[in-house]
Amino acid sequence: MQGDIVSGVLLPLILAFIMFSLGLGLTVGDFQRIFAQPRALLVGVVCHFVLLPLACFALLSAWGMTGVFAVGFMILAACPTGSTSNLLTYLARGDVALALSFTAVASVATIFTLPLVVTWALGHYLGAARTIDVPVGLMMGQVALVLGVPVSLGMAARHRFSAWALRFEPRATKVATLLFILIVVLAVVKNWALLRDNFTTLAPFATLVRNPASSVNSVTSCKPPSAHESPPPFHPSPSHPLRQKQTGARHGRGNALPPRAARG
Repeated sequence: MQGDIVSGVLLPLILAFIMFSLGLGLTVGDFQRIFAQPRALLVGVVCHFVLLPLACFALLSAWGMTGVFAVGFMILAACPTGSTSNLLTYLARGDVALALSFTAVASVATIFTLPLVVTWALGHYLGAARTIDVPVGLMMGQVALVLGVPVSLGMAARHRFSAWALRFEPRATKVATLLFILIVVLAVVKNWALLRDNFTTLAPFATLVRNPASSVNSVTSCKPPSAHESPPPFHPSPSHPLRQKQTGARHGRGNALPPRAARG
């Protein structure tokens, strides 16, 4: 019963608040820029849905892993990015609009790619040929409720109450970070027995599989500096030659030549 409350009520509410906090820092122009220049989004899609499953299959072959764990890792590699990855993008000062756009596109694309990967993995690793039915309506509803609605509400609050949104955004981000940590702790507690029994076998391989996925999301969500952004000011230290030259100039010695050595 407690597990149902955590996964069915508490977790969606936490994810919704995290998405709302991200929406406070976004405007419509951020998404218009993404779709006007979609190259980064397309690179992320290709890397996630083509390169990542191939990399996972190569690692499974090299590791010699088979059975249900191999099927599970292939499903993990084929799944779209979650809502919490967008929070990590924000904390890393990445392009949140790009990360949210990729999450939405990946969630829709998974409807078509996940059945193919799961069907192949079941046949290859378990010898079980079965058809996988994806609940399309349920998945689209979850994407809308957990991703679309909270982000839209945050953007609407940013547009309607700009001053409040700018003041509240840093606090909301801190709360969202704490809630993200709570999600991780609850997931570990809920699956502690499984993690304890298989940690030495699965942990190293899980790190190898998920690190490329995190790298893809981080690289494709990097936000280049805008043309109007100026570099941070340079403040030389007291021992820096430029600071010493400036100090000498203020005392009238900026162009002074070194004294000649005294004659013997």
